[in-house]
Amino acid sequence: MWAALCVLFMQFASASEADARLKTNVSLGGLLLTGNLNQLQANFNGIMTYTEPKWGNDLIVNGYRIYMKPPESTDYVRIGDNLLISDLPNVYLSQKVYLVGLAHYSSSLLHQIDDRWLGGAGVGYTPVRSPQFLVRAAVGGFYEHTRYPSNVFNLDVAHSGNIRQVPRGGILSNGWYSRTNSPVTLRYVAWYFINPTDLQDRRHFLDVSTTVKIKKAIGVRIGMSYAGNSVVVKGVQTSDLRATVGLNFTSQRQ
Repeated sequence: MWAALCVLFMQFASASEADARLKTNVSLGGLLLTGNLNQLQANFNGIMTYTEPKWGNDLIVNGYRIYMKPPESTDYVRIGDNLLISDLPNVYLSQKVYLVGLAHYSSSLLHQIDDRWLGGAGVGYTPVRSPQFLVRAAVGGFYEHTRYPSNVFNLDVAHSGNIRQVPRGGILSNGWYSRTNSPVTLRYVAWYFINPTDLQDRRHFLDVSTTVKIKKAIGVRIGMSYAGNSVVVKGVQTSDLRATVGLNFTSQRQ
């Protein structure tokens, strides 16, 4: 699945040169540690943005995989991975007001999530909107279905075996900033969700990245992501902070 995602984004990146409205950013990075600590890490980030005057779509993919070689072993063992895919179609009702949808899938070995599906829609406001600078936020209602490998949670919450299905109210926000002739681009995506039937059940996520262009289509991406979940499988931490560095490949034409 990871290889298929890389190929898909690379294909769209090459196709976007023919269409000025489609912009693609793909980042690949990794880390190798040997000696007393033997770990191999790989991370993938992709953002595909399609923009029309009245509507658009943002497809965002974040993922990583971690392997470790135990002492006195010759083979690496996968100890963690994480995959998030979010699609945010939007339709502008005016220059500032818009409707947004969300279709989200995630899975995580580290967080003990077999699969999570979340969908819904909201209405938002865009205080800043230009090709170089975008800030927007929306409030809406969503529905979440999560399957866990265990049915024992850190909090006493409603569940059906290892499955939790809950309504969500929340805030979605994403945007970017760049200056003409500047090699630096800033991007972010964030959300906060709460279960209106159980206020202790809430989740939040923030992903921020800076890309510094080295050549026309190649740059360096430095990213930071923070995820917080108040309800987790027992034994799992409720928050996770991760920093990444990788090469960034951009395809866009104004």
